[in-house]
Amino acid sequence: MKFRCLLSLLCLLPLMVRAKPGQQFPPLTAKETAAIAAAIPDSARARPGKPRKLLLFYRTEGFVHKSIPNANHAIELMGNRTGAYTVVISDDMAQFDPETLNTYDAVVFNNTSQLKFENPAHRQAFLDFVRRGKGVIGIHAGSDNFPTWPEGQALMGGVFHSHPWGAKDTVAVKNDDPDHILNAAFEKRGFWITEEIYQIVGPYSRETQRILLSLDMNRAENARSAKKIVRNDNDFAISWLKTEGKGRVFYTSLGHNKDIFEVPQILRHLLDGIQYALGDLAADAVPSARLKTQPVPAFASDDKTTLQALAASLAQASAPSLQELATYESGDPLARQLAYEKYIRTVDAGERASIAGQLETFISAPATTIAAKRIFIKWLGWIGAEKSISTLTTAAKNPGLAHAATRALAAIDASGAETALLSLTDAIRPESVRIEALNALGQRRADSAVSNIATFADDKNSAVAAAALDALAAIGTQNAIDSLRRAGGPELPRVRAALLALDNLVRRNPSAAIRAQVIGLHAETLASARDATARVEAARALLALDPANPALLPPATDSDARLRNVIAVGMAVSGNSDAVAMLASRFNDIPADTRRRMMVALASTRNATAMPLIGNALDGADESLRLAALSAAGACGDENTVATLLPWLARKEKDVSAAAFNALARLPDCDGKTNAALRRQLDDAAMKPKVMLVLAQRQDRSIYSVALADTETGDNVLRAAAYEAIALLVRPGDLPQVAPLAGKLQRPVERREWIKALYIATAAHPDAKAAVELLQRQLDTAKPVDLPSFIAALTMVNSRDAKTALSAMLASSDIEARKETIRALSSARTQTAYDLLVDHIAVATDTSERLLTQRGAIDTLNQLSMSKDKKVAAYRKLWQTADTQENKDAIIAAVKRIRHDEATKFLKEFAPAE
Repeated sequence: MKFRCLLSLLCLLPLMVRAKPGQQFPPLTAKETAAIAAAIPDSARARPGKPRKLLLFYRTEGFVHKSIPNANHAIELMGNRTGAYTVVISDDMAQFDPETLNTYDAVVFNNTSQLKFENPAHRQAFLDFVRRGKGVIGIHAGSDNFPTWPEGQALMGGVFHSHPWGAKDTVAVKNDDPDHILNAAFEKRGFWITEEIYQIVGPYSRETQRILLSLDMNRAENARSAKKIVRNDNDFAISWLKTEGKGRVFYTSLGHNKDIFEVPQILRHLLDGIQYALGDLAADAVPSARLKTQPVPAFASDDKTTLQALAASLAQASAPSLQELATYESGDPLARQLAYEKYIRTVDAGERASIAGQLETFISAPATTIAAKRIFIKWLGWIGAEKSISTLTTAAKNPGLAHAATRALAAIDASGAETALLSLTDAIRPESVRIEALNALGQRRADSAVSNIATFADDKNSAVAAAALDALAAIGTQNAIDSLRRAGGPELPRVRAALLALDNLVRRNPSAAIRAQVIGLHAETLASARDATARVEAARALLALDPANPALLPPATDSDARLRNVIAVGMAVSGNSDAVAMLASRFNDIPADTRRRMMVALASTRNATAMPLIGNALDGADESLRLAALSAAGACGDENTVATLLPWLARKEKDVSAAAFNALARLPDCDGKTNAALRRQLDDAAMKPKVMLVLAQRQDRSIYSVALADTETGDNVLRAAAYEAIALLVRPGDLPQVAPLAGKLQRPVERREWIKALYIATAAHPDAKAAVELLQRQLDTAKPVDLPSFIAALTMVNSRDAKTALSAMLASSDIEARKETIRALSSARTQTAYDLLVDHIAVATDTSERLLTQRGAIDTLNQLSMSKDKKVAAYRKLWQTADTQENKDAIIAAVKRIRHDEATKFLKEFAPAE
């Protein structure tokens, strides 16, 4: 089946722009660079915790997007202007060598397509890079990669399937999470955009990622014919974020069209996503389906002006007056506001000061709408004039303006702003105002305000206390950490805030001295905390910095199962040989359930340092632990592990032997050494059948000829293994060797595997005419038991010659031969077989032959993949020819399983009782 899909794809390749790694793109036009520059944000939403380095990767091994240079320019310019990061732009796979990759903080896959990532070292380095705390950003075709690497696909969060919405289509985008920080660019709105939108499949799920944007499928403009849609849930995500281990992933499918990178909102969305992936912008990544309260989505307005059109009009528009803007209401078009924002950015400091004075007047005016005041307040924060502090402080006392005003105060680089924010934390203020002021002080990293903030850490109002702790954590200085450790109130929120503050401290100053201090504080918290969850979180923090810390070992055998599991698993998968040695020395003291969890966790890693632990588990008497350890050995071992696993493969217990088989099948193969070690075992007659199958499962084509030769052996077990290996290894061009094997078949198990090989070899054969001739020759001499298989194989050849040959068989003068052909066609379950059966219904003269053909066509149609409306139409056609109630009942039963208006109409017409 996979070869048929491959052949279909190959037919499409001439229509595609082919990939050329190292390809040179034409330079951007002056108009393009100017439009991108005008759309770039002036500042990053978060201050980098340390200098950030971004790998901007644009290699393509499939379709080449012409927007690649536009995205490269925009992302590089955003970093330069905002100071959020620096970039290295490359399409060289050597960037994923472990030593090179680890110099980066995140990787952007800019419209990469069909990246194979065939080097196992690159795959493991990339997984480790993300899972240990780095970031990944995918743009558009960043989801069209890793076709043979499921772990890579799962990391990104989904796989490109198709684009039912083309590059020239204008679509309505739903803002799934309007209050999410990564959606702040869209100001709690949906929007219209002209862009190619992907249909994502594979590991995509709202159970595993937080969806930010998706298509609004309630809009008629977004509807597409059923034949273009493979999802059955109408969920077409556009942007999302997720975590991967300790790392972060942001993806947006926007980026096919060049002008996407000339839209201010999209570039802000992208910059925020990059900062999240870098670890500088905190963002809630709880998967959408797991949220206790689902966000209320925001939809695009009926004004279908696209973001591109809005950006273009903004580039040509003159600044409106503030008087015009003062009547703005939420939901009104944003073109005038965006034009004024552009105007503010372009004027000199003197003019900005004048604008600030006008803004203050309108903010104080009763006639100005609340929505307009929020925008004006945001602009005051941009301008950052100290004289605006008084106006902003007054505005912040209004709960409806508190969020905007405190954020604006946080942005003003003047001590007066800090004083103003502290005044807003007073107990006489409304709760929401106090919380916003504390949040803003944290955003400013106001170290001088720490002592004041700390007084609220045990406030009677729990929400205010939580905000104070969050602010101290965000400040993350030594002063803030000391205050958190002295603070009163419940232990768990204090510990969480302190851990976050310590994490911020290390990220901003990763010196050895600071790191050692933080490690010591984590160890102290682990030892002294009374709250069980606080101890678990302290353990996780300590594991991240020092997985071999001696303070971890006693809790690894603790009576608290959750703490024990977190620590033992964390040490086992850390890749730290000292941590593994510590665990190995106390392995027998660790409870059985935790040992099993360690093995299960190791089975999803490539952690060679863990082999001593795995060896301990294999030596024990616990069978379930041993099975888990075998799986872990397959993930973490190398060529030297072959000798360890072979005795388990030889065991008579089926579950043990199967676990060893699977482990050997997935062992990493560095420079062919693992396969070579396995091939040496083929000389052992007792082990040869199982080892041959392991090698076949590993797709070691070098044993194909060995398997062909072993179809002649007198050893039943080896012969069966040989046929199974052939089925696993068959390739295009193998049909001449596979088809004649029918004459050698001795047992049903051999025939089953030979049939698989025959079908794959036939579907993949490069010469359709030659395949038909070969199969016809085999039909002339085949045993009766093999005739159906050869006929079914013929239906897999997409050529006129194949149909002609099958039609001739249906026209035989021998009715039993015709019935045998009908039965074979009915078992083939292919479109060609269905077409032949439908045509034969009309010409079959014998009643039993006609009924057999009808039922074969009905059963075949049940298995075919086609749109629901077309399938109902096909059943309607078969209904016209159905001669028995039994066949009509079979059609009704099949139509009842189809959820479509046409199916309902059919049932009302022909089976009203149903």
